[in-house]
This record gives sequence, structure tokens and C-alpha cells, in this order.
Amino acid sequence: MLKRATTEDFKAIKKLCAESVAGLKIICQLTAYGFERDFLEAWVMFDDNELTAALVRFYDDISLVSSEEADFEQIQAFLGMFYYNSVMCSESLCSKLGMKAYCLKNAYRFNGGINSVSAERLCEDDFCDAYSLISREIPGSFKSDRGAYLSFLSDYTFRERRLLARGVCTHCDGKLSSVAITAAETERRALISGVACDGTLQKRGLGKKTVLSLVSLLKNEGKESYVIALNESAEGFYEHIGFGFTEKIAFFERKNDV
Repeated sequence: MLKRATTEDFKAIKKLCAESVAGLKIICQLTAYGFERDFLEAWVMFDDNELTAALVRFYDDISLVSSEEADFEQIQAFLGMFYYNSVMCSESLCSKLGMKAYCLKNAYRFNGGINSVSAERLCEDDFCDAYSLISREIPGSFKSDRGAYLSFLSDYTFRERRLLARGVCTHCDGKLSSVAITAAETERRALISGVACDGTLQKRGLGKKTVLSLVSLLKNEGKESYVIALNESAEGFYEHIGFGFTEKIAFFERKNDV
């Protein structure tokens, strides 16, 4: 049976979520914000005192992880009880939940070497330009309105102060030209996201320099770097610079309000 998670469940949640990309987001969100927030709700499922599923709703997006022993019918019924924009989980879990309409993305882990590369640390003066660049160059990533930007800024800076978010960027002629940020970080892993390069400045190696600079910062702290490729072009890019496939990630959307 799914029940509200508490701080007493956190050790078990970290163990269950340790190896999955969706779990990385769950651990990061609970580490940063705890269990008592209006915009964050966490549930867990136990079987004979063994944690079998963990679910976190952050605003209207859900991350979900389970073991093979979870009650998948109960999870599916539970998801039908409230509104959400999308759910992120493994491909195998999505299949077990009987979801037919979903989008699959490839997740990659960095396995390569890093030469001497250095981009600039993303600073407060760059936030607005970085958000605009990501929303412009990555369709469907960020909404182009002030409310969405302020939500991004609030979350990013909140996690950054807790060493759970960071970003790097490059400038050309005084203008922000590329950016990469971490969407989630834990003690030993990080999910890189928001990788964008000005379309007029492509083929100059800025994307590679930016991503590898961020990977280098993370590696120096003993953290592994992960990405989720949005399309075939991104897959080729990440494989070329040293990332290797690690798992299929499924995203499915709720089609009606409740």
C-alpha cells in the first residue's frame, strides 16, 4: 500500500533509487526540499518492511522508481487519482504499469576521458539569458513566460546554495552562446540538462566544451555524470564526446484532468 513518505523512509528511498536516473531526481528533490512542501509530495510502498516503490510529485511532474516486487496495479490506480503533467520512470516500469502511450528517451553515463576544457561558471547575471537560450534552442523544454522563469530561478538557486545544482556557459562577443546545467545532483551522481548552443554559433565545439567542462567539475567532486538525449542528434553528440548508453527512460503524460 502506498503511504506518505517521511524522513524515516529516506535511507530506504536512497537505497532503492541508487542506480536509476529517475531515482537520482527523487533523491535530489528530497535532499533539497525535505518532505513537507506544498509543491512536493512523496509516497512509498513497502512489502514485508522492504521498500518496493518510491514516488515524488514535484509541482506537476512525477518521478517513479520501483523494484520487481512492487504492486504495479496499485501504483497505476494511485496515479489515476490526481492530476500530473508527466511521469518519468524506467521503460520496464512503464510497461508493467500497462501504459501504452509514452515517449522513450536514452539515458547516458559519461565513460570517456576529459582533456583540458574550461567554460565559465554560470552566474546570476547569466540566468535570464541562459533560460531564454534553452527555451529557444530546445523546443518543449521551458515555457517562455515570466512565471515559468521565476520558478526555474527559484529552484535552481535554492539547490545551488545546497550544492545540488550548478551550471557552466560560454560567451561570444559578450553574448551568452552555450549553457549546460544540472537538473539534479546527489552525493555521487548528477543529471546534466539544459544543454543548449546558439544556433548561429554551432559547429564551433561550444557544446562539447560546455558539457565536458561541467562533467569535469562534477568528476573533481567524485560524481558521475548522466544525460538524457532528447533526439537522435543529441544521442550522436553525447556518444561522440564520451557518454555511453545506460538505460531507457519512459515519459508518459496524463491525458485528462481529474
